[in-house]
Amino acid sequence: STHAAWGPEPVTISPTTEGSPKAAKSRPIRRDATMMTRSCRKRCDRRTCALACRECASQCDLATTATRTTAHRRSPQFRRAANVATRYEPVNVDLVPDWKNFGSQFKGPSFNTINGIHYGVSLQWGPNVLLYSKTQFPSAPTSWKTLYDSKYKGQVTVPNNPIQIADAALYLMKTQSSLGITDPYELTQSQFDAAVNLLKQQRPLIKKYWDLASQEISLFTNHDVVIGAAWPYQTNTLQAANVSVADTIPTEGATGWADTWMLGTKAPHPNCAYQWYKWISTPHVQAQQAIFFGETPVNSKACDEMEKLQAGSCAQYHANAPASYFSTIKFWKTPLADCGNGKSECMPYSKWQTAWTSITG
Repeated sequence: STHAAWGPEPVTISPTTEGSPKAAKSRPIRRDATMMTRSCRKRCDRRTCALACRECASQCDLATTATRTTAHRRSPQFRRAANVATRYEPVNVDLVPDWKNFGSQFKGPSFNTINGIHYGVSLQWGPNVLLYSKTQFPSAPTSWKTLYDSKYKGQVTVPNNPIQIADAALYLMKTQSSLGITDPYELTQSQFDAAVNLLKQQRPLIKKYWDLASQEISLFTNHDVVIGAAWPYQTNTLQAANVSVADTIPTEGATGWADTWMLGTKAPHPNCAYQWYKWISTPHVQAQQAIFFGETPVNSKACDEMEKLQAGSCAQYHANAPASYFSTIKFWKTPLADCGNGKSECMPYSKWQTAWTSITG
């Protein structure tokens, strides 16, 4: 498993008991289905269909090869595809039955599909929302500007993450058009400096940069803060505890994150990995993970399963949101020097990390 960018740690669900998966945080699986294939009889072959282990004994028709489209070797798209292809196998989505039930936005998103080639299978996603105290804000704030308002000095909290620079850039993209920002993750030096300066101005307003969702939940529970950047998980947890909060996506839109399962080029058991792809993509399993981990499933049929498990959860996690909802979200991606326009004048993630240290230090 790998994240498209940054976000909550990936969850590994072990299918030890069918229909009742056990969810636990773990490191991303690099050897794919190693934990599922302890009784392997033969080594799976990536090119041919070999009998690998008990779990995939009936899947001899599986294959992991995919037809690759061509791209100009000097284009940024080609360079990105070439870099990804050295690390990850293309995915044959025809071998993942529930892929056809994914929301259209997650069948071939830019964070796991390049030049029409799928290098991963979408899993879950979530928006970064503006969480607020209903006592302080009887009506929902309409702008991210609230996070930068000195009126709330010492009562603001945001994630302790360099990608927070993109949130500032998104706000500036909508409010200062003269900066020319078109993508909050592709920032030239001047655009980057503007976002960093805004966050430095925000620093005196911050009560705490949170590292864990539980920290933000505690801050709102104890009334230490009244406004903050959050995930829907925090909102739902706080509301379940009868804390008077709500969240919103302001008029400028929001950033968001998405998780993807990927198959390493050196994975010894790709056939078993496909069994995992199939299982983890089913509506019931996606619903279970969504509720346990606080994410939104990509399988459009998971909504009904969520309601069976926890009434109201489908709407709480925006699993039934219309297409217009997704258009307001700029999903996380790794900032690169390559701006995607043939120029290498954007600030790479290493610069974001250094800047974030100067902001929060």
